[in-house]
Order: sequence, then structure tokens, then C-alpha cells
Amino acid sequence: EEELVDRSGEEREEARILLRIANVRTLARDADIAKIDAGPGAIAFTPRSEMTKRVVAAAGLTARNGRLLLEEAIASPADRLARVEKMLRRVLQERKQPARRSA
Repeated sequence: EEELVDRSGEEREEARILLRIANVRTLARDADIAKIDAGPGAIAFTPRSEMTKRVVAAAGLTARNGRLLLEEAIASPADRLARVEKMLRRVLQERKQPARRSA
């Protein structure tokens, strides 16, 4: 992003959004998410592999029909993008945590 500013001056809003979308794709790949559907009523993540119940619960998601749902109304596309970024980071963080053992 800094290199883009160095080459072409202050980045435009469109360029900033494209960079954020590219970041979401990288985060999704790292989180093992194959597809993201983000609408005004909910955000659905389709994982490539099954995630543990601990990861799903800690991320605040609900598993349904092979998808992970964040049932939260978010009207603004920019706010939805920010929420997707935040959720992917949370999933990544939870996946890195070692499994807790019951006593």
C-alpha cells in the first residue's frame, strides 16, 4: 500500500477498497474459508474444511448447512467489509489457539 502511494500519490477511495478486498481474500485463504457472502442481513462464510465447535463459538458464528453465519444486520457495504475483515482475523486467532483439554 505504501509503495502505491509512493508511485502515484495519495490513493483514491476505489484503490483503498480494492486493497482491502485483496486483504480479505488473503485472510480468507489463511482461515481456510472458500467463499464469503456478505449481504445486509447476514454474512455467511463457507469453510473449505470443518472447523471445531470451539473456533465457531469463539468467533461468534453459527454453523448451519455447512456454512458459518454471522446473523447481524449491516446496511453499509463498507461496514460489511470491515466486519468480514474482523471476523476472519478472529477465526484465524482462534484456530491458532491450542485446543483446551477438559479436567
